[in-house]
Amino acid sequence: MVIFLLFINCSYLQKRKKDALDVFGFQINTNTYGISTRISFLQMGVLYQSKEHKSYGFRNGATGNLDTEEFSLLFLGSERFKGLKIEENRFEEKIKDPNLTVEEKNEILNQYKEQEKKLSMNQTLNIRNKIYDVYLPFGTTKPLRKSNKMLLKDHTRFAPMFFYTEIRLNFGLYYSISVNVNIGEMLDVILGFFLIDIFSDDIE
Repeated sequence: MVIFLLFINCSYLQKRKKDALDVFGFQINTNTYGISTRISFLQMGVLYQSKEHKSYGFRNGATGNLDTEEFSLLFLGSERFKGLKIEENRFEEKIKDPNLTVEEKNEILNQYKEQEKKLSMNQTLNIRNKIYDVYLPFGTTKPLRKSNKMLLKDHTRFAPMFFYTEIRLNFGLYYSISVNVNIGEMLDVILGFFLIDIFSDDIE
């Protein structure tokens, strides 16, 4: 009975920790130019990121090299968050090279383990519904010009609910900074202590 209660408490605290990590975000980006701000689904600004840009920081519980992309032109734009960036690396082919030294093989194995951790984190983010790829304004999964009359009746065509309670700011010239705070996630942390999960993101 005591072991069971300890397990419940550990799981309970882990969920509160994950909720707390969702509240704030901070990124340093390269190849990014301009300034934009977003309050819920409404944004304003001019921001451009090249395809070669890189983003490092923490966001929605993920820390490291983030797979994220943003574009803003006045009130139109797009925003994507896919978790941690997964670099293509053919470990199985590399490890079979007969000319590898022991140190090189160990390095490849370590890289493989790191990628497995990233894949696991992205899977967790997906289960917690923290991954999205949307168009602005409104946070729809397709541009307004391609949306049909059923748009407002189909919730799957919108970003996850936490997206609409977030405040986000981007600014810089080549090197840029992105910061965000999520009011809804703050509420989720507080209500979580009373076992109320408003974003349905509490998982084991």
